[in-house]
Amino acid sequence: MQIITRQLFDAVVKAATEVFENMFFVAIDPVADETPFPQQVVHAHIRYAGPHSATLHLYLPIDLARQLAADFLGEGAPDEQLVLDSCAEMANMIAGRHLKSLSLDARIYRLTIPQVAVELAPATGQETRTFSTGSHLLRLAQDVDP
Repeated sequence: MQIITRQLFDAVVKAATEVFENMFFVAIDPVADETPFPQQVVHAHIRYAGPHSATLHLYLPIDLARQLAADFLGEGAPDEQLVLDSCAEMANMIAGRHLKSLSLDARIYRLTIPQVAVELAPATGQETRTFSTGSHLLRLAQDVDP
């Protein structure tokens, strides 16, 4: 199971890298940093079920979430709900790209509606990787069902 979990997470990391670069014009680079975020974090998560079932988690510091939402929406300073909606859409895009990489017929998977909340120092999933945008850290995690 550990090999499948690692392979699935590697595919999620690839999907996230592509989404951040192609949709948000932000390069993310893996870093060796597992320290808790010192501030509020937007936690967006989405579950998928099919031949493999898992929950994908995206953790963004609130200031990075605001910046990405403003850039994505092409507005000045979006309100909190638009920031949360943008983060939910990020998780949705990552999951969609990930599932497409698992099967050309992505319809064999079911996605839930992304959930999003603002949290302080949330616990992360089974598989976790930290990334840097150059000025901010973010985390991606995944919990694979047994």
